[in-house]
Formats: sequence, structure tokens, C-alpha cells
Amino acid sequence: MSGFRLTLHDTLDPGLRSEWGAFLAAAERQHPRQDPRFAAVEQAEGRTPLFAVLRRDGRIASVALLSLRPHRLVRGAFAEASALSGPVADDAETLAVMLDALAAEPRLRRRVGRLRVSPYWIRAAAREAETLLSARGFRTTEAERLRRTGLVPLEGGREARMARLSKSARRELRRAERQGVEIAPVADPAEALECLESLNRLRVSRRLAPLSRAGFEAGFAEINGPGEIGVVLAARHEGRLVASLVLYRSRDVVHGRHFAPEPGLLRALSNLRISPALWLAGMDWAAEKGCRFLDVEDWRADPDPDDPRRAIYKYKAEFGPEEIERVAEHYRPLNLALHAPGFAPLRLRRAAGRAWRGLRGRLGR
Repeated sequence: MSGFRLTLHDTLDPGLRSEWGAFLAAAERQHPRQDPRFAAVEQAEGRTPLFAVLRRDGRIASVALLSLRPHRLVRGAFAEASALSGPVADDAETLAVMLDALAAEPRLRRRVGRLRVSPYWIRAAAREAETLLSARGFRTTEAERLRRTGLVPLEGGREARMARLSKSARRELRRAERQGVEIAPVADPAEALECLESLNRLRVSRRLAPLSRAGFEAGFAEINGPGEIGVVLAARHEGRLVASLVLYRSRDVVHGRHFAPEPGLLRALSNLRISPALWLAGMDWAAEKGCRFLDVEDWRADPDPDDPRRAIYKYKAEFGPEEIERVAEHYRPLNLALHAPGFAPLRLRRAAGRAWRGLRGRLGR
């Protein structure tokens, strides 16, 4: 670690915030989730943000916005410190030093059960990062150590983006235009909450936990409302919300965060498929900001016939993505006394889920 020095900060003063922002803006492997503005979201959702800065010879070489989740059983302790789509580092040596420094940091080892990371390294670099993580004892709870996602090129203008859509997607795009569907960024907080309610209805119908209002409002105030690194797009027909899309972006890549259609209203519009029009509007917004790619966030070109996400992959395929690999979330225990009890309920739920899926499989044969 010659020349390297790690510091942890509960808050960022204006000078350090500016320095962090300048580093992130220039980094090749940046991700918007590591922007300091997301600290407000973590705080609103009951987690504690912590800023990790790794310097080499005085200059920032890596950053990690850590989210500390309170421990359920031990007061004043944390179950995990999570760097969502981070840490940000542009080379393997720096990433390795950052991971080692975080794992050895006394403040984290005393009070945190585990460290969870998911650096945004893609394509060939994803395998390099995965090897590096494995060598340091990081594990993953996901089915595979590398995720699959899809990148859609945005360059070449709107006509080029439309040409990449499938024939059926272009047909639905024209149908939405004929039926008078209007798509615009959301600027009003009340309208944003309407989109949240729509999104949560969809999540509950799919047996997913609803998003918290506090976190969504904080994200809208800091990220999506200003429209600089994030946006909420609303599709409306005669003033009624028929779908919404939440995006956030780095310099080069815009990421699909949440898509929520209103099935009942879309059925009334002759079973209109709104996703082509809404996602194309998102691509247009990102291209205007200088982005070169859309990451559709989770996509497989050739999913298994019984994959429960097959229908989602099918609609995303209409945008013409290229399947790539990226690093899955990995974790490393820091304090076993905190890690074991902190994640016992999660392990029990996962074991019960595996047992139930196995039983269903045997009954189905």
C-alpha cells in the first residue's frame, strides 16, 4: 500500500465534495450510485452514509459511498456496510488496495458485520474484478459470480436509436403517438408521488417490498427532480398516468432503475405496449446529457424456458441490447460476532425458499 492512504468521513465538506465529484466525473468505471447525493437517500431510509476516500500520493485514487445498515440485535452496530456499484477505481491495483484497506479499517471491523461491494466493472474487466474479489475472500449470495446485463448504444441520433428497436417495438411506438400518449420529465413532487404509488402497486402485485416514500422523496429532491443525474419520466393519456420510468446516469451510461406500467389503462388503449415509447424517451434524455449507452439492468439474450424473468428479458430485447457481464454483489465478513446473528434470519429465509422450490419441483414431476 505504498503511497496509499484511506480516510473515512461521516460528511463531506464543500472542498472534499468538490474533489470527490471531480474524481468521479473523470473515472472510467464510474457509477451514479456512488455520487454523494445518494447519501440523502440512504439517510432517509434509515441507514448511515459513510464516505471512504483512498488517496495515492495525496490525490484521490478511489472512492466508496458506504451505506451502513443498523444491526437488528446489537445496538450501535451495523449488519453491513454496502458500497452499491462501488468502490469506484479504474485499475486492479487500486481496487485491490481499496478493498484491503476497507476490510482492515478498525472502525469497520469493530462495528460492522460484513462489507458488501459491487464495482461497476463490465465485459472483460468484470472477470478481472471477480478474480480479485475471490482472492480476497469475497463471496456472493447470487446464483452466479458474474451478472448478465444488456447495453444499448445511444449514439447516432434519435433515428439511429429508433432503428435499433425491433419492428414490433416501432409499431407500438407509432401507435402510442397516434393515440396521443405524451411523455415528459416529472418536475412536481406530487406527480412524482403518483408515480411512486403506481410503482408500488406493481411491486406488491409481484410480491416485492414497496419502495419507501421517504427514500423516494429524498431521491427526487436530490437526483430526479433537478434532472441532472436522474429523471422520472411519466407517460400520460388524457392526463392519466399510464406508465413511468426512473433512470439515473453517469457520464457514459444511463441505468434503467424502475419501470411501472398501469395494465388496466393500457388495456383500455387496445392493449398498448408503452415500454418502447417510454424507454426511447429515456434514451433521448440520456443522449442529450452525453451518455453513450443504456444499461437495461439485468438481461439475458437466451434465457432458460422456465426462467421467471423471461417476459422481462423479452421486452428489453426489443431495444437491441448487447449481452455483457458485470460483477455481481460480493461480501466479506468483517466481524463474525456481528455477521453471524445479523444474517441468520436471511439465511433461514433463503434455506426455506430453496426447500420450497425443491418440493414444488418434486411434486411437479
